[in-house]
Amino acid sequence: MALFGRIDEFKPENEQWSAYIERMEQFFEANDVAEDKQVATLLSVMGAATYGLLRNLVQPRKPKDKTFDKIVAVLKEHYEPKPLLVAERFRFNRCNQKANQPVTQYVAELKQCASNCEFGANLDASLRDRPLPFAMKDRVEQELRKLEEANIISPVKHSEWAAPIVPVVKKDKSLRLCGDYKVSANQAVETETYPLPHLEELLATLSGGKIFSKIDLATAYQQVLLNDNSEKYTTINTHRGLFVYNRLPFGISSAPSIFQRIMENLMKGLPVVVFLDDLLIMGRTEKEHLHNLQKVLQRLQENGLRVKRSKCEFGKTRVEYLGHVLDEQGIHPSKDKVRAIQEAPAPTNVKELQAFLGLFNYYGRFVPQQSTVLAPLYRLLRGQVIWKWTEVEQVAFVKCKELLTSDWVLAHYDPSLPLTLACDASAYGIGAVIQHTMPDGVERPIAFASRTLSPAEKKYSQIEKEALGLIYGVKKFHQYLWGRHFNLVTDHKPLLILFGEHKSLHWPQHAFRGGRLYCQRMTTTLSIANQKSTVMLMDSPAVPCWRPATQEQP
Repeated sequence: MALFGRIDEFKPENEQWSAYIERMEQFFEANDVAEDKQVATLLSVMGAATYGLLRNLVQPRKPKDKTFDKIVAVLKEHYEPKPLLVAERFRFNRCNQKANQPVTQYVAELKQCASNCEFGANLDASLRDRPLPFAMKDRVEQELRKLEEANIISPVKHSEWAAPIVPVVKKDKSLRLCGDYKVSANQAVETETYPLPHLEELLATLSGGKIFSKIDLATAYQQVLLNDNSEKYTTINTHRGLFVYNRLPFGISSAPSIFQRIMENLMKGLPVVVFLDDLLIMGRTEKEHLHNLQKVLQRLQENGLRVKRSKCEFGKTRVEYLGHVLDEQGIHPSKDKVRAIQEAPAPTNVKELQAFLGLFNYYGRFVPQQSTVLAPLYRLLRGQVIWKWTEVEQVAFVKCKELLTSDWVLAHYDPSLPLTLACDASAYGIGAVIQHTMPDGVERPIAFASRTLSPAEKKYSQIEKEALGLIYGVKKFHQYLWGRHFNLVTDHKPLLILFGEHKSLHWPQHAFRGGRLYCQRMTTTLSIANQKSTVMLMDSPAVPCWRPATQEQP
């Protein structure tokens, strides 16, 4: 009788035992192997090495005396021992995407790491408390006692959900306890998507402010009560046992969105800037400022919210808010953050470079044509590029530090002042600056923006790069420009025809036709002139130099 298929001897270096048995069972079914013959067949084909191992494992009995299922179970326990659940979940959480690793390959690796984690559908598991450093134990004990006395947490004897704690030392040396909910609740709960405000939106509301007050809420999230159904998901596992939060804890993925929504609803109708637990109140005069401040404090009192006095500032002409220094003159970068950037050592790998660029880009609105200067550094972040820090990268690294100084001042956006948008392009990047023309005729920048050109865009002709820069500037500062009359400045005269009143002219590139149509949506408020009385020209395609120039009329 002809057989279907073939089963070779088992080789653990090439195949898992469970996969081998799956093939064996299919072989039995395809060839109608009777149940009383399955043990003999398996022992005959498994190979001498596996048979010898099996004899040792079932001593003093012989392999033939065991059932098929028992033989499979004995060898599976040897070849594929059950992994430690905590270790497997730790390995899963540490599985990061490698440099140049395709997404599909990374997803396959994640699935492999998750195969022994027993996550299930809802991850209804409790992870033990994490060992604490001995030097931290007393401080954690004290903080737990403090939270329990304030009725922020309550002890419980049992919970299906529990996360280990992460102690965080704050700037004032006090301790904050966070739950590591990424291994428990955050993987199962639906995240609230209430948007956090953009920094540009917040700063654009500060026009005319001369006196400022800053309010910081004490233990912000923990002033928000949780309902009974939500409390069980916030359980933390500590060396003192399980505790459940009665108030919104730090570490829940939805906490920032929930708190921002609550604060914006509470402060609705008041002249205050709200970003989570940081409130900013301003006024043009001392009387106006005190009036606004009183309204905000009254609203906080009515809703039972407490502030942290040591972090509040009242009646100041200069305050630091969200990493920026604000005063009557405008917006400055924080001196401490600028010092941190300027004193940063040269990066030695991709992660260090990404960390530096992340901090530097936070102040990108202060730096003209930063993408052009940083082009050599961005090149190292591309896939398939081998890390090599040469003199070119070092020059760019030093140059970007020189461009960012704490002396830069950006003007407050004022809807009553004329707007000018200046755009330009180089061989490596495009950039724009939006600025106000002040009552004395001086032009002051509100913000800079730039980006590097893609490999395809670098092949564009100069007029195409200039057009791309113009379209980029209009889109980037859309919030400032839409519905307003503004002056669009370019040093490339042919663009006056292509983007001016000659709308019937044909533009060969489809992408630019779309961009021109985008700009023409603002034709009722758009004025294009070749005015160069602004800081917008680049002397070199490699290093930008923003300088004033004489006015030229088309």
